[in-house]
Amino acid sequence: MQENLSQVKKNPSLINETPKEFTKQRSSSNQNSANDNDNTQESSNLININNFDENKIQDPILNSPRSLEACQTLGILPKDLVMKKIEEIKQIMTQRKIPITTESLQNFILNFELKRIDKIEKVKKIYQEIISQENLSISQISYFNSPTKSKRKKSSLIFNQQPSLSSRNSINFNFSGVNNKNNQHQTLTQISQKSAQNSTKYNLKQLRLKRPSSFNYGSQNQIQTNQMRQSFQEFSLEINNVLVSELSHRKQSVVTIYKENKSELQQQQLKEQTYQNIQRQQQERLQKQNQAFQNIQDQQAQRNQQINEKKTQELQQQEAINHKQLLKQQIAYQKQVQTQLKQDQIQNNLQQQQTQQQQKDQNFIIQKKKKIHSIDSKKLQQYIELQKQSQENKRNKDLKLLHVQLKDEQIQQQKRIEFEEKQLSAENKVHSAQQALKEKIHDRILKSQEKNRQIHEYNTLQSTYRLQNSFGTVQNYINGKFVDSKGPLLIKNYNPATKEEVSQVHQTTQAEFNEAVDSAKIAFKEWKEVPFLTRQRFMLDLQRRLRDDMDVIAKMMVEENGKTFPDAQGDLIRGIEVVEHACGLSHISMGETFGNVTKGVDTYSYRVPLGVCAGVSAFNFPSMIPLWMFPYAITLGNTFVLKPSERVPNTVMHIAKILDQMGLPKGVFNIVNGGFDSVKQICEHPDIKAVSFVGGNNAGEYIYREGAKHGKRVQSNMGAKNHGIILPDANKEDTLNALINAGFGAAGQRCMALSTLVFVGESQNWISELKEKASKLKLGYGLDKGVDVAPLCYPELKDNVVRLINSAEKEGADIILDGRNYKNEQYPNGNFVGPTIIDNCKTDMEAYQTEIFGPVICVLRANSLKEAVEIINNNRYGNGTAIFTKCGASARYFQHHVEAGQIGINLPIPVPLPMFSFTGSKRSFDGDCNFYGKAGMRFFTQWKTITARWKEEDAENYEATTHFPTFK
Repeated sequence: MQENLSQVKKNPSLINETPKEFTKQRSSSNQNSANDNDNTQESSNLININNFDENKIQDPILNSPRSLEACQTLGILPKDLVMKKIEEIKQIMTQRKIPITTESLQNFILNFELKRIDKIEKVKKIYQEIISQENLSISQISYFNSPTKSKRKKSSLIFNQQPSLSSRNSINFNFSGVNNKNNQHQTLTQISQKSAQNSTKYNLKQLRLKRPSSFNYGSQNQIQTNQMRQSFQEFSLEINNVLVSELSHRKQSVVTIYKENKSELQQQQLKEQTYQNIQRQQQERLQKQNQAFQNIQDQQAQRNQQINEKKTQELQQQEAINHKQLLKQQIAYQKQVQTQLKQDQIQNNLQQQQTQQQQKDQNFIIQKKKKIHSIDSKKLQQYIELQKQSQENKRNKDLKLLHVQLKDEQIQQQKRIEFEEKQLSAENKVHSAQQALKEKIHDRILKSQEKNRQIHEYNTLQSTYRLQNSFGTVQNYINGKFVDSKGPLLIKNYNPATKEEVSQVHQTTQAEFNEAVDSAKIAFKEWKEVPFLTRQRFMLDLQRRLRDDMDVIAKMMVEENGKTFPDAQGDLIRGIEVVEHACGLSHISMGETFGNVTKGVDTYSYRVPLGVCAGVSAFNFPSMIPLWMFPYAITLGNTFVLKPSERVPNTVMHIAKILDQMGLPKGVFNIVNGGFDSVKQICEHPDIKAVSFVGGNNAGEYIYREGAKHGKRVQSNMGAKNHGIILPDANKEDTLNALINAGFGAAGQRCMALSTLVFVGESQNWISELKEKASKLKLGYGLDKGVDVAPLCYPELKDNVVRLINSAEKEGADIILDGRNYKNEQYPNGNFVGPTIIDNCKTDMEAYQTEIFGPVICVLRANSLKEAVEIINNNRYGNGTAIFTKCGASARYFQHHVEAGQIGINLPIPVPLPMFSFTGSKRSFDGDCNFYGKAGMRFFTQWKTITARWKEEDAENYEATTHFPTFK
């Protein structure tokens, strides 16, 4: 075959030759056909689709090596047949998506021819089997390119795979040993019968065998011989065609069955693998369930044991208490008996003394009587004798004298009895007087309390009257005066529950703002010289007045913010704590001194005020946040300009009235109302040295950026997303109550609200109980009794809260407690959103990444404390966080690894007291000094350092020098 290819390449004109003319050329090539099978491996090595040269493709049919190799492979055929075959091969290559190039076409044709030869070999094997079963022998099997009449033998059967093409290879079977007519006829009959019997096996039902009517070899003429040969040839061709089609059909069936079996096997393997996975998962689930059940049993046993121990302890404690009570009762009874015995003994003693005294008196009287009788008898005898011896007058005098003596003795006895009676009556009078005095004191206390109550009611009524008259247009407080703003109307504020109008706020003009800053700047020159203790006394007076007006201010916050009354009182109390701490700032504001740093030189530093400071407060704490700002600034010697939230201005205006009544110097404290324009004025005014801010991130970042740009000191307290971690060993009841308070208190409008909960491990079973407790909270107006959750401050805030809940639901979270559609029958227009719990919240959801600022809790789940801490650390906010556990090691790990500024352990809202500082971090705070405490003192002051030299020796004159001064 390789020689034929090279021959055609050397002589391209052979392509145009007819088959008859090219027979000699082809016959020479047929001599090497026996070696074609040996060269199959060599031909297969010629396949190289990647080698492609576009320059060789000039003419797709004739003028390229591709056509020459195709002619050699297919056999030398007429031109039209070659072109047809090449087009067929091209279509096959196109269907199989094989790129048509010179090399690819050549390799495909060679590969195709090798496969065809393999099919012919299979047909030869089948015919060998048929002939061997019929006792036939194959004497010669030749493989040639194109059979000719000259090479065909008389007693041969020719089976062409494709009879339509004379160029196809053929198989030649020569019969030997079949010489007579009967044997030949019998042989053909057996072949036809065998073919009919095996029609099912070879699918030969459609085959019609043509059997010659007679066989005459040797004695018949040449025509009969040719007819017989032709009939054999037709019969062989039909069988050959049917077998080839059957082979192709069987091959396709085998491939189809193989693919189906393979897919079924894969499906079966997949099913078995899935079944094994399900079994393994079920086993793991059963193991986990058993483990969980065992853990529950162990925990239940531990709990039962703990309960029994607690009950035993309680019983022991109760027994101890009962025993103590019995002892106390016995002691009391013994004391009572002893006192009763003492009283009885005293009474007996008194009775005995009385009886003894009576007996003594009686004896004394008897003796006196006896004495008198004896004296009388003697006197009578004497008298008789004297009658006889003296005169009658002398006897009368003696009688009178004895009568006087007896009378005196009786009088003394009577006085002694009266004295004892007076002593007894005096003791009784003292006791009664003490009782009367106690009753008088009690009556006076009651009258004083009643009077104080009446005074308080009067003050409350008076303050309420002032409160009612204060609603309306909000004024500015500039240079010690309440003045109306000439700016445009900015906003009207309404009661969040009742929708009654509570205030109107106008935008402060630039001139009004400049006037406020100028008055503060002028006042600073005198205020900084006021003694520190005098400034502290103003704060003492302020905290007292704030406590007196606590109910009035709390009601005012309920009216404009919507808080519940107890929550409003707590708002003011946390502000008063900072005012009280400002009264003692002197001990943390002290400077530093280093004496004699070198000979005759002392260095000391002390803190001095900055000048005019400003504050921008938020709506959620109308009194607390302003009281976190200006008391420190004013006490430390600064003057202050405050811009309260335009939504809650009345509370701060009432505090300004208190400062005005106290007699605070003009210009020390000023209030300017407004919106963004006022904030911009504060950031850009050159005389303002420091700005304190509380609010959202957008406004906070703007103030920090613009304030720093204009050279101001800024503390910016911004948004938060506080997380709480709940471990399974926590006290469940206390923890759930704390979570309800921290999540839904103030309707979630707190920068320290615990709005995100991470339940670890088995504590996830507590979520249903959390939902149950939250569903029992009562919503309503803040002044009504028993209200737990108040409305949101303004309608836009409610809309944003509902929007974030909707986004969480769309992103796949579960709203297990939904408060979006809550309606209050008594206040249908209120800004109410009921308690809402978003379960299965993910960290990429908008509701998790955004501060919701409403009564909404996002619930996440974690398998370990480490995973929960990583969730917190990956959040951009860092205001505060909390953990609930009984394990000290877990709490210590939490406080050392969590990234947050304020940490609570078994405490949901870790807002520090004023002796510390409010230390938010990450994107919750911008600046370097936090609120109140030492950090707050540093924010409103700056260092001043003095180095002084005082020589001990007399002053001497030295020559002037120009070198840098140094200490020696």
